[in-house]
Amino acid sequence: ISALSGAYEEGAYSSIRIATSDEDLFGSSHVTSLVLPNRAMVIGVTSRVLTEITGAGVAGWRIGVAESNDRYGANIGLIKDSASNGVTGTPIAYYADTPLQITAEGGAFVGGQVRLAAHYILLTPPSIVSQL
Repeated sequence: ISALSGAYEEGAYSSIRIATSDEDLFGSSHVTSLVLPNRAMVIGVTSRVLTEITGAGVAGWRIGVAESNDRYGANIGLIKDSASNGVTGTPIAYYADTPLQITAEGGAFVGGQVRLAAHYILLTPPSIVSQL
């Protein structure tokens, strides 16, 4: 995870973070090792195909979460170097650790690898007031 921190005020700060993972694809749906953290405000999720995605009938793929499997992209290409830029119109807050989900369109994955990057903001509350 990489981070760029913003302004500090009385110990409070905001940080923009990017978390990445490489995912091997098999089956009709794949729950990723990349997890959107509790209390994150997600700006978007981007992806890049590292090795061609294969599978009988697979015409593309989607990236999202369990309740919305195309939240961050649909009809994404299968060939090496295909990419997606799943920007959200408004940052979406998650109140529990939430894994991303990759879903095949029209079939099941037999192989392929993608790199995912989740772009999000974390907030830190002000410092504890010490008692003297």
